[in-house]
Amino acid sequence: MYMYDFFNSLDLLQQVPNINDLPRGNYLYFGICKKDELIQRGYKVSCDKLYLTYARYDDLSNLSYYPIDKFYNYMNQLTSNLIDLNELDNNELKASLFEAIWLINEIAYLEEIPFFNAKLNIEVSTLCDMIDHNGDEFDHSIDYFDNIGLLKKIHIAQIRYFISQYLRAKLKINKTYSNIDLAKFDSFVLDSMNRFIEVAPIKYKVEIYTNLDNPEFDSIFEQIVVLNERQSNKT
Repeated sequence: MYMYDFFNSLDLLQQVPNINDLPRGNYLYFGICKKDELIQRGYKVSCDKLYLTYARYDDLSNLSYYPIDKFYNYMNQLTSNLIDLNELDNNELKASLFEAIWLINEIAYLEEIPFFNAKLNIEVSTLCDMIDHNGDEFDHSIDYFDNIGLLKKIHIAQIRYFISQYLRAKLKINKTYSNIDLAKFDSFVLDSMNRFIEVAPIKYKVEIYTNLDNPEFDSIFEQIVVLNERQSNKT
């Protein structure tokens, strides 16, 4: 029943701030600006400490800014649930990470994700480029987020949370961690994502790829595959 526990632990993927509130369109985004700097520049601001700054392509002298504390608070909540992957048994960790990543990849292909409100609709090959801070090639994934870097950060934080919650449910981890090293966490995830991409699994028995039998995972995964096929056949 750990898969039941897992899906019911994803509260923060259900309670997502309304990202549709963020300004989108023909804008050039200048990044995140602190309240004090905007005040120094003569702008009147709200009580938020952080703001997304932007201007229209055809009117760059007219700076606009949008309060985003709620989005950073949300990301902090996601991060506070992460686990320290260094503490886990290596074989169990590798198998569980592979399962979580395969699950993410299959869910990404759903036209409508019924399990939660978060739009985790980016496949693993693109996620790998997004998370890899040291990639040599330019990361074009910002196009998925209407050029808003904040949305990309939120998506990565949601993926980390999804993986951590999967490991918590499967490995029965109840411990609360502090000061998680995100670079190290991402390193574990990237290694597993690269292996997933290399293996390119097509058969729905995870033991073939992890050497550890997990019929509970296989059953849920097959049902999501069928759901994917049903949604595809409707279009």
